[in-house]
Amino acid sequence: MIELIDPGLQTTLQDLGRPGHAHLGVARSGAADRISLRRANRLLGNAAGAAALECTLQGPQLRFRHACRVAVTGAQMPIELDGQPCASDAIIAIAAGQRLRLGRTTLGARAYLAVEGGLDVPETLGSCATDVLSGLGPPVLRAGDVLRIGAERGWPASPDAAVVLEREPVLRLDLGPRADRFT
Repeated sequence: MIELIDPGLQTTLQDLGRPGHAHLGVARSGAADRISLRRANRLLGNAAGAAALECTLQGPQLRFRHACRVAVTGAQMPIELDGQPCASDAIIAIAAGQRLRLGRTTLGARAYLAVEGGLDVPETLGSCATDVLSGLGPPVLRAGDVLRIGAERGWPASPDAAVVLEREPVLRLDLGPRADRFT
């Protein structure tokens, strides 16, 4: 069990979303940075789309009622376990009763906190992603909320998986009917 002491600016539960429902007017939703969500889950041996916390601009403060392991990926932000700094893109072992705090982002907008075993959240249309606009899925998290840790454990990734990937932004341009106007 994980207790939210302070949810941060906007902490939501996310997975890879609910594709295939656009004909019903339902957006895909899910993690804004699917690569970082998959990476956090991979570090812990979870399924790629296991539910995790998406922390926007300001991370939460959490108290863990049971020992577990977590990983934080995505936006860069300070991470502290009982006041001691921790690394992102790495597995963090947490003992029962310890507090984890994620600070303000220093680079990027969204960080992902995955828990070994995933988070046990009911699904809506095949996903447990929070969709703030439609109201589908679990609500935005608030102080005092308690989350259950899932029981599904996999094999953690090798230590090589913790290497930070340098990503260069890519802008794709598809030329249209006025392509002759571009050099």
